Amino acid sequence: MKRAQPYVRAGIRVPLLIATAFATVVALVIVYVLVARIGGHNELLSQQNEDRAIAQVLVTEVEHGLTPATILSMERLLALEDMHATIVHSGAVLQAGPTPPGGVQLAKVEQQIAGGGSVTVVSSVGKLPDPPFLVVLLATGALLLVLGVAVVTNVVLSRQTRRRVALAVGAADRISSGDFSARIGSEGPEPLRSLGRSFDEMATRLEKADSTQRELLADLAHEIATPIHALSGYAKAVLDGTISAETATAAIESQTARLSGLLDELSELRMLDDERPPNLEAVELGRLVDQIVQDLAPMAAHVRVRRSLGPAVARTDPELVRTIVHNFLTNAYRFTPAGGYVVVSTRRTGGMSVVSVRDTGPGIAFEQQARLFDRFYRVEPSRDRDNGGTGLGLAIARRAAQRLGGRIELQSELSKGAEFRLVLPAGGPPAAPSATETDVRGATTGAHPGGVAELGSPPLS
Repeated sequence: MKRAQPYVRAGIRVPLLIATAFATVVALVIVYVLVARIGGHNELLSQQNEDRAIAQVLVTEVEHGLTPATILSMERLLALEDMHATIVHSGAVLQAGPTPPGGVQLAKVEQQIAGGGSVTVVSSVGKLPDPPFLVVLLATGALLLVLGVAVVTNVVLSRQTRRRVALAVGAADRISSGDFSARIGSEGPEPLRSLGRSFDEMATRLEKADSTQRELLADLAHEIATPIHALSGYAKAVLDGTISAETATAAIESQTARLSGLLDELSELRMLDDERPPNLEAVELGRLVDQIVQDLAPMAAHVRVRRSLGPAVARTDPELVRTIVHNFLTNAYRFTPAGGYVVVSTRRTGGMSVVSVRDTGPGIAFEQQARLFDRFYRVEPSRDRDNGGTGLGLAIARRAAQRLGGRIELQSELSKGAEFRLVLPAGGPPAAPSATETDVRGATTGAHPGGVAELGSPPLS
C-alpha cells in the first residue's frame, strides 16, 4: 500500500497548527485588553470615591464659614491630593487647587451645600493601568495549555487522517487495477466513517457488477457455442457423407432457430436497457391478454386453459405488456404436464391493474425464486434447453415491468405449480420510474413472508 504523500501532511497539519497558534495570540491580546479595561474602570471608581470624600470635607468647611485660614487649608489639601475644586456659594465662585492637565481621563464629583451652592471636585485618573502580572501569567498559562492540547489532538487526528487517506488511496488503486475486493472499513471520526461506508458500498456494487458481467459473458459464450458446435458438426457430417443433407436439415433448422431466438432476445434486452421512454396508451388488458392466449394456442394443445378476464385498464405500453405475458404463458405451457391447467386472469386491485398466469406445473423451490429473474438462470438447465428456452425470458420480463413502473410477483411452491403476476399502475408509470426489484414470494398457507397478503386468483376448478 502506498504511503501518504507529503502534501497530505502539509495540507492537513500545518494549516491547523498555524490557525491554532494565531487563535492563541489573539486570545492573549483580548485577555490583556479586557483585564486592562477592567482595571481602568476600577481605578476610576476608586478615584471618584476619593473625590467624593474630599468634596464632602470642603462642603463642611464652607458650611462652617469661609475664612482666609480655611481657604488656605483647602488649597493645601487639594494640592496634596492633586485635585481642583470649584466652590459656588453666596453668589461667589472660588477656584482652588491645581488645574488638571488636558488629554487625560477625569474623575468628577459634585456635592450640594446646605443653604445653596455646590462644590465640584475634579481629578485626573491617568492612563489605563497595566493588568496585574499574576492575572496575565495565569491567562497566558491557560491559553498555552489549550494550545498544547490542540497541538497534540491535531497530531493524533492528522496521523489517523493520513492513515485513512493512504488506505483509501491504496484501495482506489486496487479497484482501478481490477481488484474489486478492496475495502477501507468505517473507522475514525464521522466524516471518515461516512467516506469509508460510501467507498465500500461503491466497491461492493462494482464487484457485483463485475461478477455479473463475467457470468453473463460466460453464459453467453456457452449459449452461442452450443448451437454453433451443433451446426458445425452437422455440416461436417454432411460433407463427409456420414448423414444425408435431408436428414441434417431439420436439426440444422432447429439449431439455427435457437441461435436466432437467442440473438433476438439479447437485442430486445439491450433495447430495454436503453431507457427510451415507453409508448403509453390506454390498454384494455383483458382484450390484449385474450389475443396473446389465442396466438399461443398451438403451444397449449396438451393443457386446459381457463380465462378469467375481468375489467382492467392501464395506461401502458402494449408491446411491453405483450412481451411479459407472452413469457409467462410460454413458461406455463412448457412446464405444465399434459392434462394440467393454466389459468389466465386480469383484474383491478385498488389503483393497480393485475395480469396473472397460474399453472399446475412442478413449481419452483423457494431458494431458487430469488435468482429466477437473473439472465441465463434456469431452474432445470438441461430440461429448459431441450424445450428451447434461453434463460433470458424472465430477465426481459422483469426489465420491461420496470420500464412500465410496475413489478412482477411470483408465488410458487414445489409440486403445487406457480403463479406469475404483472402488477401495473392503472394511471401509467411515474415520470421517472425507479428500477423496482422483482417481488419474489414463496407460497405458504395463510400469510406470506414479509406479511404481504396474496393478491388472490381465480380457482382452478
